[in-house]
Amino acid sequence: MPKGRRTRGLMSLTWEVKNPASSMATVTLLILTFLCKGLQSQHPGYELKALEAVTVQRGLCVHIPCNFTYSTSEDRYPEELYVYWIKDNGAGSYIRNKWHPNAGSVVASSDKDQSIASFAGNRFQLTGNLSEGDCSFSINDVKFEDEGQYYFRIEKGTLRFSYRVSFILPRVSVTELAEKPKILNLPEVVLGKSITLICQAPGTCPWKESWSQPQISWSNLPGTTTAQNHQHSSGSWTFASGFTFTPSLQDQGRALTCRVRYPAVDTTVANTISLEVVYPPQDIRITRPGHPDISAQEEKLVVREGDTVSLLCEAQGKPIPSVTWLKNNKPLNNNMQGSKDTLRLSNIKSEDAGMYQCQAENPHGSIRKNISVIVQYAPKLSKNPEKNTACWRKDNDILCKCSLHSKPPPQIHWQLDGKTVAENTSTADLKVSSSVQKNEVTSSLIWTGSPDGDLSIICLGNNSLGVYTMQFHLSSLKTASSELIVPLVVGLILMKVLFCFVFFSLAFWYSNWRKAPLTQEGRRKQKE
Repeated sequence: MPKGRRTRGLMSLTWEVKNPASSMATVTLLILTFLCKGLQSQHPGYELKALEAVTVQRGLCVHIPCNFTYSTSEDRYPEELYVYWIKDNGAGSYIRNKWHPNAGSVVASSDKDQSIASFAGNRFQLTGNLSEGDCSFSINDVKFEDEGQYYFRIEKGTLRFSYRVSFILPRVSVTELAEKPKILNLPEVVLGKSITLICQAPGTCPWKESWSQPQISWSNLPGTTTAQNHQHSSGSWTFASGFTFTPSLQDQGRALTCRVRYPAVDTTVANTISLEVVYPPQDIRITRPGHPDISAQEEKLVVREGDTVSLLCEAQGKPIPSVTWLKNNKPLNNNMQGSKDTLRLSNIKSEDAGMYQCQAENPHGSIRKNISVIVQYAPKLSKNPEKNTACWRKDNDILCKCSLHSKPPPQIHWQLDGKTVAENTSTADLKVSSSVQKNEVTSSLIWTGSPDGDLSIICLGNNSLGVYTMQFHLSSLKTASSELIVPLVVGLILMKVLFCFVFFSLAFWYSNWRKAPLTQEGRRKQKE
């Protein structure tokens, strides 16, 4: 019992909120005047320590801490101590069957037989341990009519005392509900990956009656909901709802709303978020700025030698994908690239032809697109030394060979002293044949008989990009014997080297064989 000087002392007035960040009320406690050691009123032994001002949002709850003592000299009755919290609104009330005009409206009491004001119902609850002088109380489902000043009263036998005059008394102010629900567990929303969001209703309160509990709903998106309510050790509840859905690209930027309705005060609050759906790169495209779109089916680009070409690679994705260019699956060096998403090929050569890859990637994946760059060029001499373009005499014949390469492959014609010889010509004194290997064409001419004089032979190769000519004069042609001397000498030297190598190899092998140890059978035969 809190009895004057014999009590353990006034309890520290600390409002212990079990979950301040998500309490049922966003309560702003305005402590205008606070007595650190209690108020010594004009009534010795009677002290009350309470908050002077409390602000709470409508529909939520509030806890009001309080400590009290009463005079020891008047504590001589064995009867039970009854306490009352009364709203000081000038109304009359029966207290323990006795009418008290202008006493106010009783909202909470430890007397189970005490009548409670109709507006209070069972929303006002004593929460403190009276035997330790704790007179704290709470208000649930706060309404505007709960506004006002409250005072504390005790009765014990013939002892009756109201802490009303000359005491610091709590005054409750009620504001409109403005706190929004909290949408928790909001990680990255990944395309095609199921996700669960949590909507938590404002406040942490007892909510003992189901009809007054917060009602949570989701809107603007198909999905499934599950209750995520949690009861704390204090008996209070936090109400929440889980919403599970699988995002699609159509959900990008879509508004998702969580609504919480408080039935006791018929009030609804809501919170809306805009979905940001992340996804791997897709819809990759390669274009040539300023030119018609490159055919997605052909996936190739035909250019001419000497051209300068820029290729732009773009892909959809969130976050925006980074782009890398490769050739034959190997990263390109920097001097072949412009910006990261643009490939620039300057003064194109035939060596620049090949398969190029554009790779787009972000943290959620990567994608590639290939494009074949085909370089066209006018006819040139063959790069193969074995296919040199030349003419020579052999006996009474003239033999000519002309090898050219180009893209597209060239057509080769011969002109003999100004007259054109058709391809694959075959007459008694003239034969023309040709072979094709990829972009290289080799044409051979055999002119039999005894042509002489200062006649000319021309090899002419052409395609859509240009013409190449090579001219020979009969008077300057060498005979095949002089042309073959050097190859013949080289051949003889090679044969001699090969013969020496084989001879010395056999000699070395025979010498080692003779030195090898003999078996017993071998020794016996050797003696015989």
